Amino acid sequence: LEALASVGGEVGVQSNYALTSLELNALTHVGSTIEVEGNESLTSLSADSLPSCHSMYIRSNETLAALSFESLTTTSEESHLRISSNPVLTNIDGLSSLTTVHDTLTVAANLALTNIDGLASLSSVGELLQVSNNANLVNLDGLSGLTTLGDSLYISDNNDLISIDGLSNITEVPGALTITEHARLPNVDGLSSLTTVGDDLRISDNLVLSDIDGLSSLTSVGADLSIDTNAALCQESADAIIAACEVGDEVHSYGNFGSCP
Repeated sequence: LEALASVGGEVGVQSNYALTSLELNALTHVGSTIEVEGNESLTSLSADSLPSCHSMYIRSNETLAALSFESLTTTSEESHLRISSNPVLTNIDGLSSLTTVHDTLTVAANLALTNIDGLASLSSVGELLQVSNNANLVNLDGLSGLTTLGDSLYISDNNDLISIDGLSNITEVPGALTITEHARLPNVDGLSSLTTVGDDLRISDNLVLSDIDGLSSLTSVGADLSIDTNAALCQESADAIIAACEVGDEVHSYGNFGSCP
């Protein structure tokens, strides 16, 4: 397939147990979804001439260690980009040219992923941005260029996550914002520019979270505001954030048992 330049419909490479490498570097156009899934021996994937795509799913490739889309800058409207369940993938540097995802971006369940620096050029996600279940992910610095989010932000169950400072240029989340189930996250300083959440805001089940001063610029939550079950967080700190904020629906704040200054 090295000479393949254009596909009018879908590209699907699935369940090829002996396939070790997939090089589509002459490919410049795909008319529909790209799906690379369940290829047990696949170690590398590249399509370095592809400038844009519709939905793309790269998932459940047990030995995938490297992916490269050097020319990819954007996805089309109503499209999804999902990188998930690739257990030995340590980085996504091959997405370094990506600036815009028009719909949903998901990076999930990549157990060896330590950073998402490959998203450093990303400035806009049109709908949901989800980063979850990446056990070795340490920070979100690769999102430092993100300024526009069209809907919700979901950051959950990244066991080694110690910093969300990469979110510091986000001023508004039009949908819901969830930061939950982190064992090592000490603060939410990366939310220091955030003023508005259009739907629910949930900060919960973060084991060592003791500082939520990063929410001090927040003035409005459109639906429920929940700051709960953060064992190291002082309840008075949660109360102060809540008191300074206009909340559209219910407030839930409990199980914050940390010592207060």
